[in-house]
Amino acid sequence: MAFSFYMILQSGAGNDGLLGKEAYEAAANIADETLSSMPTIASFGGETKAAKRYEGHLGEAEDSAIRQSKKLGLGTGFLWGSFFGMMGIGFWWGGHLTIQSREQAMINNPIPADFETNDIYAVNRAIADEYCKYRPPGSFGQGDLLSYTGDAYDACVCSIPWSTISEPGVVNIQCGCTVGELSIASDCITTGRTIAVFFSVMIAGFLLGMIPPAFQAIKKAQLAAYKLYKIIDRVPSIDSSNASGGKHVSSMEGQISIQGMHFQYPTSTTKTFEDINLEIAAGETVALVGESGSGKSTIARLVW
Repeated sequence: MAFSFYMILQSGAGNDGLLGKEAYEAAANIADETLSSMPTIASFGGETKAAKRYEGHLGEAEDSAIRQSKKLGLGTGFLWGSFFGMMGIGFWWGGHLTIQSREQAMINNPIPADFETNDIYAVNRAIADEYCKYRPPGSFGQGDLLSYTGDAYDACVCSIPWSTISEPGVVNIQCGCTVGELSIASDCITTGRTIAVFFSVMIAGFLLGMIPPAFQAIKKAQLAAYKLYKIIDRVPSIDSSNASGGKHVSSMEGQISIQGMHFQYPTSTTKTFEDINLEIAAGETVALVGESGSGKSTIARLVW
C-alpha cells in the first residue's frame, strides 16, 4: 500500500510532471514568438519549421503525460488491490482469531457446571433462554426463533454482560469472554479490535507512502543548491573585477559595411534587392528612404 501511494504521488510530483510542465512552457514560448513575428516568419517561409518545433515540444509533453498516467493507473491499481486484499485477509484472519480466542476462553473459563440445575442461576437461565435464540439460515429474518443448544448455548450464555444487568437475582457469571468484561485486557479478540488493527495498518501504509516524496523534494533542493553554488563559485576566464589583469581598451569604434548584397525571400519569385552597398560610420545616424516594398525593413532586419 505504501508503494501504491508513492506511485500515485509520483504521477503528479515526479520528474515526469516537471518535464511535461517544462515542455508545455517551451511550446507556449515558441507559439508566442511565432505569432508575434508572423510577418517575418511568413516572409522567410518558416511556418513549417516553427510548427515542427512546436509539435516536438508537445510530443515531449504528451510522452510525459502518458508516463504520468501509467504511474497513476499502476499506483491506483496497486492501492485498491492491496486495500481489498488486506481487507479480505485481515477480516478472514481476524474472524479466525476471534473464534479461536472465544473457544480458548471457554476452555480456560467454562460455564459453571451446575448452571442448568442450581436454583441460584434461575434468573440467569430465564434471561439466557430469551437471549440465546436465532433464526435458521436462509429464513431472511422471517423464520421462527430457535434456541441454541450444547456448546453454542454455553458460548451464548458466557457472552452476555452479566455485570451490566441490574435485575434482582442475577448472578455475575464469570465465564468465557466475560472474564475481563471484553476490555482491552481481555484475552478475547473482538470485531472492534479487528477493525481497529485493520485501519491502523491501512493508515500506517498511507503515511509511509508519503515519506519518499519528501526525500525527493530534499534531493531536488540539493540539486538546485548545487547548481546555484556552482555558478557562485565559478571563476570566469575574463575577470572584469580584476584591475591588474586583462587588456584595457581606451576607445573603440565600429562601422557597418554592406557590399554587393543580394536578397530574395523564399516565397518570392523576384529579388527584393540586388547589389546593395551601404556604409554606416561609427556614431552616424542613417535613414533608409524608398517606396513600399523596396527592402528598407529587410535591410534593417539583416543588419540587426
